[in-house]
Amino acid sequence: MSAPTGRIPYARVELLARWSDELNVPLKLCSRPSRRIGLRAGEQGIELSWPPGAAPDLIHGFLHSKRAWLRRQFQRIHDDHAAFAAALRWTPPEPGHLLVAGRLRLLDFSGPRGGCLHQGESLALGMDEHNAMRRILANHLLREFQQRIGELWRHFERAHGVRPRRIQLKPMRSLWGSCSFNAAMRLNTALLFGPAECTRAVLAHELAHLDHRDHSPRFWARVGELDPDYGFADADLLANRHLYMRLNGWLFAPASQAGRS
Repeated sequence: MSAPTGRIPYARVELLARWSDELNVPLKLCSRPSRRIGLRAGEQGIELSWPPGAAPDLIHGFLHSKRAWLRRQFQRIHDDHAAFAAALRWTPPEPGHLLVAGRLRLLDFSGPRGGCLHQGESLALGMDEHNAMRRILANHLLREFQQRIGELWRHFERAHGVRPRRIQLKPMRSLWGSCSFNAAMRLNTALLFGPAECTRAVLAHELAHLDHRDHSPRFWARVGELDPDYGFADADLLANRHLYMRLNGWLFAPASQAGRS
């Protein structure tokens, strides 16, 4: 089926505006063709799609059945935008906050020039050019993340006798991690923003691929052996995916792109 051309019919726009007001949740109309009524929540908002012949009463009923989901997704998107906007507003020497390992950490500028120190739950940076401080912060958080991975690595080796051959940390657009046949693993640096449980679950997932290259029931059973609580971490990664990925893009952006939203 080819993509639609031309403007969206006014009747659809009018219906969308009425339903958005009624639910108190702003909705967008999906530009892609659709064969059924559906909702999709992304970082730019919540999209509604429906086939041309669908009766308005049917769509209205569908939206009301999804009211609780819509409210949760709208709140999540709102919170994600607020957290990301806070990172972009970081203007030294004003202190700010950044989500690290699942907790908001205070950033201040009482540290040594060109360095970054722990002060309780705070991170103390030394005053420098804005992009230079962002790079110093990124390097410091990567070192912290490597330490957490080392602890998890030792846990898997002690408890299960498995370990990756090496781990490479790299910003990735979509994957949380990957593992080659020779046990070389890559982890997305976006994981450093989430709780350690998320990194543990991704490590367990990739280590399980050493035994099972597919996602069969045997694979998931192996994941459960390596990390019995992986389901909770999966839920966190699903709920906060957009936030972690956007913060990742901001923190590790090239200097020429650092100021762009």
